Amino acid sequence: MAPKPTNWAMYGKMALAGGICCIGGPALIYYVTPTEEELFLRYNPELQKRSLENRHEKQEDFDNFVNKLKVYAKSDKPIWEAAAIAEKLERESKITSELALISEAKARKEEIRLSNSNPTSSSSSSSSSSSSSWSSWIWGSSSNTSPTSSEYRFDFGKYKGKTLAEVDRLDPDYVTWCVGQEVTEKRKDLKSAIESFYTQKRTATGEKEPEMKLADQMAERKEGMWRDGHKPVPGGSL
Repeated sequence: MAPKPTNWAMYGKMALAGGICCIGGPALIYYVTPTEEELFLRYNPELQKRSLENRHEKQEDFDNFVNKLKVYAKSDKPIWEAAAIAEKLERESKITSELALISEAKARKEEIRLSNSNPTSSSSSSSSSSSSSWSSWIWGSSSNTSPTSSEYRFDFGKYKGKTLAEVDRLDPDYVTWCVGQEVTEKRKDLKSAIESFYTQKRTATGEKEPEMKLADQMAERKEGMWRDGHKPVPGGSL
């Protein structure tokens, strides 16, 4: 029986089809896929700016990584051990800096608390008496709205009937809580309240200067409360 002839045409077609699939497919994908620059040009300006920032950040991270590897390579220990030691030192330095910031914040808070404990100590006795009178006008109490009232007295709460100075001496946190809870948005401007109070009393303009200084201190303190979400400041006082 004669040997069957080789079908070269079939093998040629198979090779051609395989070449088209193996070479033409990737070539087609490479041709239709846009490059990174083409994609970048299609972005809007905001996305282009963000893409450049991310690219720079990645490049900086890579450069830092390479620099660290160069430093680790100079050590006698293996790179992974040198990297672990460097990371430990970096964590300890971060913790130390955070503790220093926390202690500094506590010191500032304590300083503010001490400065707010007696804001009227530098004022004269006349300014303290007048401050209690316009403070009662600001708080809007029905029993303390008279302009001739000499001292504000609480007409609510557990210290009802006591003066503002007495409550501040007994429980300064309670006074702080009242300021944070009772003072509304329309009563933020203490200087306007002082102006209105002295207009009602028809007194000299020079008498309200100590009150203006006290108003600045109270305004700074209340702004701190509003930034904290009306949270009372421990140990504070009016």
